Amino acid sequence: MMNRAVTSVVVYLLLTVPGFAQHAADSDQRLASDFWSWRARYGEYTSDDVPRMERPSGVVRDWSAASVERQRRELAAFDERWRVLADQLVPVPQQVDHRLLGSALARVHWELDIQRRWQRDPGFYIEQTLTPVGEALTVPAPYDEMQSREILSRLNNIPQILE
Repeated sequence: MMNRAVTSVVVYLLLTVPGFAQHAADSDQRLASDFWSWRARYGEYTSDDVPRMERPSGVVRDWSAASVERQRRELAAFDERWRVLADQLVPVPQQVDHRLLGSALARVHWELDIQRRWQRDPGFYIEQTLTPVGEALTVPAPYDEMQSREILSRLNNIPQILE
């Protein structure tokens, strides 16, 4: 009987105390995984990303003002998760990982809000069209069907990106 009451209280707290369930379920590792998946999908192509980042196939980058605003909102959600996870009591290596993740978040803020190449640099769009193609071509030949489709997909994305 006592165990059932304790279990009920714990479940109640997990489900009702704001932030507690999120903090208990979230971790720097989960946040990093979610962030890097998001970054691979929405991050700009730059020559310093080759070949460090696997990108999902068939994704067209959209640099319209509406898309950038959506990215900012999603980035703000990552920022909040990152702030909630800050803990000075965890071992130093975990604190370092947490701060490195904060640095990755800061880079996205720098790209979107400080540098703003998507808004003011026409050369940015050349990079966003040609770099993905060049990156796909760095895979050693011969190309299998999947690699060939990815190259064609990136070539076919060029008009939409430039639009």
